[in-house]
Amino acid sequence: MANKATPDPLGAFDIVLDPPKPQNRSQRQNLSPLDRFREAIDTQLAAFDAAGKGETLRIQRGSRSTRVRPWWYEVEGAYFIQVRYGAQPLDLDGQGHSTIRVGPREQIPLVLAKLREAVEAGAFNDQLALASQRQSVARKKAADKTRTELGSEPEPGSELRDE
Repeated sequence: MANKATPDPLGAFDIVLDPPKPQNRSQRQNLSPLDRFREAIDTQLAAFDAAGKGETLRIQRGSRSTRVRPWWYEVEGAYFIQVRYGAQPLDLDGQGHSTIRVGPREQIPLVLAKLREAVEAGAFNDQLALASQRQSVARKKAADKTRTELGSEPEPGSELRDE
């Protein structure tokens, strides 16, 4: 695992903690990978604030409430952030590295804000497109497996193709 440089903690960042979020499933499905990732970073910032108050952040997804799992963790006094797209680690540098060394806990929101700036600048467009494509393929495979187990045929055109 390669260590990433900690961003300058003196830089000024505009952090938006409560952006408008789609409320129903069909609206979430129409989000681009970039918008989903922005939403995830903002959710992590809100989770950090909640953790500072001793609370666990929960978000509403349709009719169910889901606990937000933080991307950050501590090892021997140092904090790290494992950047994720959905449940999968996001390859940050094209070499399989998904973890950023943060240092002290207080710098977590600064690193998340810097990450959001990099996303806005297009630094992760290729990685997000690949991660989104992988999720789509996995969903199709799971749906086809479920249909097979239930004894129904897959929908026409839902077959996976190698490109």
